[in-house]
Amino acid sequence: MTNNNSNNYINELKIKLDSVLLKESKKSFFKGLLAFIISTGVLFFLLVLSELAGNFTSEVRTVLFWSFVLITILLAVYFLVLPISKSIFVKKKNYVEAANKVGEVFPEVKDDLANILQLTEDNESYYSNSLINAALSNIYKRTKNIDFKKVVSLKILKKLLRTAIVTIFLIALFFLLIPSLQASANRLINFQKEFIEPPEFSFIVEPGNAKLAKGENLQIVVKTIGKHPKQIYFKKKSIEETEYNSTAIKADSGRNFIITIRNIKNSFQYFISSKDITSNTFKVVVLNRPVINSFSVEIIPPSYSRLPKEILEDNGNIIGLPGTKVKYKISATKKLSKAKIIFKTKKTVAFALEGNIGKTDFRIYKNDEYHFNLTDEEGTANENPITYTIKTLEDNFPNIELISPDKNVKLPQNDKLTLLSKISDDYGISKLILNYRLSQSRYESIAKSFTKVDIPVIRGEKEDDVYYLWNLSNLNLAANDVISYFLEVFDNDNINGPKSSKTLIHTVRIPSLDELLTETEDVHQKAEDDLMKTFKEAEKLKEDIQNINNDLKKNSKKINWDEKDKIEKAIDKFKQLGNKIDDIKSKMNKMKNEMQQNNLLSKETLKKYAELQKLLDQMSSEEMKKALEKLQASLQKMMRDQVQNSMNNFKMNEEMFQKSIERTLKLLKRIQVEQKVDELIKRTEKLAKEQEELKKETQKANQNNKENLDRLNKKQNDITKNLKNLEKAMKDLKEKMNEFKDMPQKEMEKMRENFEKQQNQKLSEQASKQMMAEQLQMSTQNQEQIKQNMQKMLKQIESLKSNLQRKSQMQVLSDMMKISNELISLSKQQEQLKNETTDLRSGSSQLNKKSEKQFELQNNLSKVLKQMSKLSQKTFAITPEMGRALGKARSEMSRSISSMQNRNSSLAVMSQNGAMASLNQAATLMNGAMQQMMQGGQGGGMMSLMQQMQQLSQQQMQLNQMTQMLNQGKLTMQQQAQMQRLAKQQALIQKSLAELNKEAKISGESKKITANLDQILQKMKEVVTNMNTQKVDDNLIHEQKHILSKLLDAQRSINERDFENKRISESGKIFKLKSPAELFLNNEDKKNIIQDELMKAINEGYTKDYENLIRKYYDALEKNKN
Repeated sequence: MTNNNSNNYINELKIKLDSVLLKESKKSFFKGLLAFIISTGVLFFLLVLSELAGNFTSEVRTVLFWSFVLITILLAVYFLVLPISKSIFVKKKNYVEAANKVGEVFPEVKDDLANILQLTEDNESYYSNSLINAALSNIYKRTKNIDFKKVVSLKILKKLLRTAIVTIFLIALFFLLIPSLQASANRLINFQKEFIEPPEFSFIVEPGNAKLAKGENLQIVVKTIGKHPKQIYFKKKSIEETEYNSTAIKADSGRNFIITIRNIKNSFQYFISSKDITSNTFKVVVLNRPVINSFSVEIIPPSYSRLPKEILEDNGNIIGLPGTKVKYKISATKKLSKAKIIFKTKKTVAFALEGNIGKTDFRIYKNDEYHFNLTDEEGTANENPITYTIKTLEDNFPNIELISPDKNVKLPQNDKLTLLSKISDDYGISKLILNYRLSQSRYESIAKSFTKVDIPVIRGEKEDDVYYLWNLSNLNLAANDVISYFLEVFDNDNINGPKSSKTLIHTVRIPSLDELLTETEDVHQKAEDDLMKTFKEAEKLKEDIQNINNDLKKNSKKINWDEKDKIEKAIDKFKQLGNKIDDIKSKMNKMKNEMQQNNLLSKETLKKYAELQKLLDQMSSEEMKKALEKLQASLQKMMRDQVQNSMNNFKMNEEMFQKSIERTLKLLKRIQVEQKVDELIKRTEKLAKEQEELKKETQKANQNNKENLDRLNKKQNDITKNLKNLEKAMKDLKEKMNEFKDMPQKEMEKMRENFEKQQNQKLSEQASKQMMAEQLQMSTQNQEQIKQNMQKMLKQIESLKSNLQRKSQMQVLSDMMKISNELISLSKQQEQLKNETTDLRSGSSQLNKKSEKQFELQNNLSKVLKQMSKLSQKTFAITPEMGRALGKARSEMSRSISSMQNRNSSLAVMSQNGAMASLNQAATLMNGAMQQMMQGGQGGGMMSLMQQMQQLSQQQMQLNQMTQMLNQGKLTMQQQAQMQRLAKQQALIQKSLAELNKEAKISGESKKITANLDQILQKMKEVVTNMNTQKVDDNLIHEQKHILSKLLDAQRSINERDFENKRISESGKIFKLKSPAELFLNNEDKKNIIQDELMKAINEGYTKDYENLIRKYYDALEKNKN
């Protein structure tokens, strides 16, 4: 190794050792500095403490101060100056000492570094240079990567630094916490000044001066600096007081003195004192809070509700509809800088202020809570405000109920449907809409959307019954078309938008004639089957009753439980039969009304249905009910004689019930024949009309329009089908006529043969084929032929109907006249027997012979009863009154026989008088029935009345709807002219009703009308006057609705709903009835008439003298006739 390398190694090692020596010097300096700071701080703090303890004079403080300065200088020299001087003035660096420190820290170096440095510095070394250089190179390599500065530890510096920081922090803390230390330091620094001795302690008072709102609480906290006193005194006086009031206060656990003053009302001054030490004097100023003296709330409901305004005084709880406007006016006790309403939802509404008055308004939309917040000019707010509530009322959805018709109905033949709906809303209705669409059709396309029709209503009305006559004729509906519709009502809520409610979707279907007739046939057949079944059950019940009667002929006084059970079962069975009859009656009545509504029956047939209904009603007569009640009452007592009598009465009623069923069944079959004839007329009329209409369409049809030709072809195929149905109906009629011998069967057969010869079905099929083959002219020729054939057939059917009625009527009249003659003959014989019996005394042996003659008359009467019973199965002219009269005559004859057998002539004569009177009554009733038949019946007046009443009701309903459409405020000139026309129409309805009322009174039919037509006429008169004066308001609408309601009541009150239902509406007509022509009979008949009138007069119950006078008068008439 060269000497140059060795030098480099030595230099590099010394440089690294220089860094160690430099770091050591810095460490020594900072160590002295920190020691100086700590010792100086401690010395100053000790001097301050001694001053605090001794409170020395200026001279002593001078000595202490300069002593502190001198000691501080000495400490600075020792800790700072000497170390710095040593490092500056010692020029020779002690590398060996530094190397030893490195060896102590790094074991791998040990003392090798110090040794090699000593060898290099020792010029007299005995070692060779090569060895020294090798050792130097070795130590250099070993220390090359070692940082020699790490041998200098800074732990002592860190420790001293922490000590210095803690010392300075503690001294500063003491000075902050002990203010007297600050004073001591101040005195020590200003050693030349003289200081007065401070008090033992001082006060810190919080909050000192204060401003409070009246009624608030104040907490005063007193802290002391210095020696802590055991108690202090709170001195307080109001502005008006001259001396302070003192209160002793002791310290709490935190060595603080706390004074709490609650609900402060007035301003005051205060200070704190203890041991002649006092605080400053403080002021507490009490401010008055702003308070609401009074306030008013004006609640203005939405205009649509038509609710009145409401003003609340000093009450802020609001109840109203959404959209209600609320106006506030408040009056405060002080002038306000701001005021507002704060809601629970954090929303605020500010008041417009003028002094102590505030005004504001807002609208409510939902439930909420709020309070008033007031602030005066001094910034004081009101305290504990009252919380008020806002409650919104619910505006419910409107209600609507479609009362009639039912959900799925068939359209009457007049194409009009009366809709009766009940609408209501809590605050008023705005409009009512009829929505409809064609939902099913064979010939037309289905409508996707609903068509809307406004139904006139009174806007704002809360509840209303709305009648609307819906005319569907303009829709040109065909058979089996279905219209779906619903009503939708809207309320008048203009805040959240008008809410609406709908009815369920209803349907009205246009029934085919074939469908209507088929349904009628089914009901007829069901009624016939049920009557037959009921009749058989009645026969079985009759046998049971006879067996019960046989069992009751025992000698025991009371019936046993087995007998009672049998009787009760018989009663239950009888009630069940009555219920079945009621069910049949209900179905028949419904069928009659539907046939009448659809104009399927002639006037004569409809009248017979009404008579049949009466006959069914009579099956549950009061006599039957009383007989049942009497039997049930006797069963409770279980006395055999009473039960036996009741059973006999019950048996008679059951027999009458059975005969009534039999008669009803026979009459029903006869009516069905007449109905079938009416059916043929309807079918033929409809076919002729449809074929005529289709012929016109075919003539106008375009051959190139395949779709239209296909539609026409479908209609022609329907006609073909209806022709087959007509043929089947003829066959059915023939079969039903075969059940009766007195029917014009030959004429019926001839009519069927003519129909077959016409070959209408073949013509229709040819017309259909020709149509599809575009041979329209040939098709129309066949259609024309079918129409003519139907017209001819219609005449033949009408002729058949006329012959049927005439033949039936003549046969019935002949039988009735025969029975009448026999009754009159029996009456004469009874009168002769009575005269003979009158001449006999009681006990005479001749009475036995007279009883035999009476028995013969009774047998003859039984024969007449059988004849009349047989005739009653052909006609309704035989009434129950006739049967009761003859039954009474028979009973009187039985009593007469019994009296004569007992040889009591006076009792026998009384019974004979009764028998004669009953015979005369029956004959009079029979003759009256015959006269009515010959005059064509007396039902026409009531039928006309019913028809006219319905027409007037429909006219009034349409008039009401048109008037409601004009009730929209002030009328324009055009509307005024329209109102004049409506007034004239109302006057015409009034005139028609007046004439109808007059006719009803003359005919005596007015008693059957429960409504007072005179009152309705008076109401109409008032309405006409108001309409003429353009006075159109809600009252007028209400009056018109009242009139319509009364007209409908009058219509429902009429018992005989026997009118013709036309397809078009007609105005009311007055029907004038002509008296029948004089009835010409042979001489014998004239005698019978006189005799009948004589019997009628005698039966009126005149005295004996008058009876003889009347008899002489009629005898004179008979002689004059002869």
